[in-house]
Amino acid sequence: RQRVAVKYFKKLCSLSNRSEVEKQERDIKNEVSIMKVLGRGSRHLVRFIDYLEVHSKVYLLVELCTAGDLEKMLYIRRQFTEEETVCVANQLLKALEYMHDMGIIHGDIKAPNIMFQVKQGPLLHDSPVSRNTSIFRSPLGLTLKVCDFGASRKVSDPESVGSSSLDSQDEQGFSM
Repeated sequence: RQRVAVKYFKKLCSLSNRSEVEKQERDIKNEVSIMKVLGRGSRHLVRFIDYLEVHSKVYLLVELCTAGDLEKMLYIRRQFTEEETVCVANQLLKALEYMHDMGIIHGDIKAPNIMFQVKQGPLLHDSPVSRNTSIFRSPLGLTLKVCDFGASRKVSDPESVGSSSLDSQDEQGFSM
């Protein structure tokens, strides 16, 4: 039996503005398709499990991250050591590099969209104690997972995702 996280959307009713309803449908389909494309390719991305439509709601079932998010961890701990910051930055960059290699930009990287998962092993397990204390722990023993792909977009040329627009700027930073 697998525990999952659920993200849900209340579908706009058919009496709403037709263009808003169509936009919501496109956005949900986009998020699902991007999560399917990303698949299980990186351990630093929250894994998509399933998609369900029931009555007036749409449910996305995704991997459950039991160690909380970066925003809460920073709020509780107030600061990270240099080693912890490097660890978080390296994992985040690996996630973004994978997405960019797949031709996808995230579009909404922020602390609440950066989750943590307890690394599974013989001494680490998902117990009520580990879940309740995980936001107090160091990110060094955790796996970073980027989530919420609602603002993500596929770009036509994956090579352009990683390229810098600085190439076309002069010495003072003005575009040519």
